[in-house]
Amino acid sequence: MTALIVFSGHLKGACKDTRLLEHFSKQCDHVFGTCEKVLVTYTAPFGVSMNGKRRTPTHQLSYAECLRRISERVHFDEIQTVEETASPLRALRYHQMVSSILLGLRSARSQHTVALRMRPDSGLGGINGILSNATWRTLLHVPADTVVQYGKYQGRDGHRVNGDNVFAARSGTFERFVRLWGQEVVDLLSSGAYAHAELTMDAVARRHNLTL
Repeated sequence: MTALIVFSGHLKGACKDTRLLEHFSKQCDHVFGTCEKVLVTYTAPFGVSMNGKRRTPTHQLSYAECLRRISERVHFDEIQTVEETASPLRALRYHQMVSSILLGLRSARSQHTVALRMRPDSGLGGINGILSNATWRTLLHVPADTVVQYGKYQGRDGHRVNGDNVFAARSGTFERFVRLWGQEVVDLLSSGAYAHAELTMDAVARRHNLTL
């Protein structure tokens, strides 16, 4: 079996601490016969949060310095950089996030059995990531028409929410889900019905008879 990891999102703390990126890369290589790795990121390492607030930098490294440090330790088969949208609308910023995952998927050089999305800072600062070998091996048995989310976080409203930071599926299901999510997420978030943008994943899965 072969795998594709799409690392997508702001580089953030991964600029200074690459240990988990290295760990995820090695785990994927170990579990799968081939593991292709694609990075899609923004020219600003930190950017803006979903509530529109500028994130507080934890380092002063430039995008170029960040990328150099990370690329020295993790081999990416493809790197794509996009300009972050300046829109104040949460729906449009989140749509760009989903679109970057699809861009990474379409940047892959070959076909894969399983595809994953991981934020570059997964596992850092409380961001859930796939840490154990046992959990990585569950990727070998993901059922058809199923998207698996790894990890929850505590929202400010006290609710525990499945995050978008790590999720996986068989490649055909992954591509279909992300494509449909991208088509529908702006309308879903513009409706005002979702306190957490990640909950749009559930809405899309239900609408299209996918298990999440």
